[in-house]
Amino acid sequence: MNKYLINFFSYRPTLIFVILLALIAIFAIFTPNHSFISRDSVLILLTISPQMVLITLGMGLLLISGEFDLSVGSIYVFSSMIIASLFTNYGTNLFIVLVVAMLIGVGMGTLNGVITTKAKIASLIVTLGTMWAYRGILLILIGGRSIGFYPTGSEQTLSDLFTGKIWGIPLQFIWLLVVTAFLFILLEHTRFGNLVYSTGSNKEAARMMGINTDKVKIICFAILGFLCAFSGLLQVSRVNAAIPQTGELIMLMALAGAVVGGTSLRGGRGNIIGCLFGAFIIQVISLGLVMLGFTEYYTNVAICVVLLTTAYAHSLLTERF
Repeated sequence: MNKYLINFFSYRPTLIFVILLALIAIFAIFTPNHSFISRDSVLILLTISPQMVLITLGMGLLLISGEFDLSVGSIYVFSSMIIASLFTNYGTNLFIVLVVAMLIGVGMGTLNGVITTKAKIASLIVTLGTMWAYRGILLILIGGRSIGFYPTGSEQTLSDLFTGKIWGIPLQFIWLLVVTAFLFILLEHTRFGNLVYSTGSNKEAARMMGINTDKVKIICFAILGFLCAFSGLLQVSRVNAAIPQTGELIMLMALAGAVVGGTSLRGGRGNIIGCLFGAFIIQVISLGLVMLGFTEYYTNVAICVVLLTTAYAHSLLTERF
């Protein structure tokens, strides 16, 4: 029995999933009338969480490759503002708007990757700079005011493909499951996934094996950029507005979710399922504390405690297994 338990918990996502279930049980017990597990609360969680979780998945992929991105919040806001501005202020066809926004997200992520790999500058410095540059360019082009987003007719139908409901389930959660499955297969069952792990584990050894590590990292940056833009699309479609002041904590929460999910900041270790559970841990804590009447300050402290605790648990598992 002990042998089976050890094998069970040596798989990182299992530990994260147990923590997630424990947190859900705790909030279910202590929220008034056990409202945390009510239908309305579950729908709220499935509606508001996908934007953050998608970025966390992309961040996890990039971390495994040995890099990270501080500019995700700026890409997220930039894309959402571009969608609302082109559609509302210039009357651009919504399909074209969405394509442009996704390409901008991919372009920004790719630019981060190119500068990091070709200029041999640490991604911390590069993305710290682009974080401010992207947001500054946005404010110069569009300004600091919110922009409404109210599609009608066929364009409303297109918008509903991302934030409508099917069988009572928010479509943004369905999109999250689709992206999770795609990234899981990409990382665990393709040659590219092996290249990502090899690049993150030991870049020099990977180069000696003939792996184009720069290309691998640039692709990971581009995927993260796309997911930021896609999350921006989900946000603006859900709230019918693009707000330039949002996104300030997205990078920290995405990074926390990936680390809680068992992804190493040193690269080469982690998986998509762990990131998924880790991101939902952050979201469950945020929603649960709000339902208990606590302010966001308590949420920040709680996330810090969970982050340090799970990081320590991962460290112990690494030493043992």
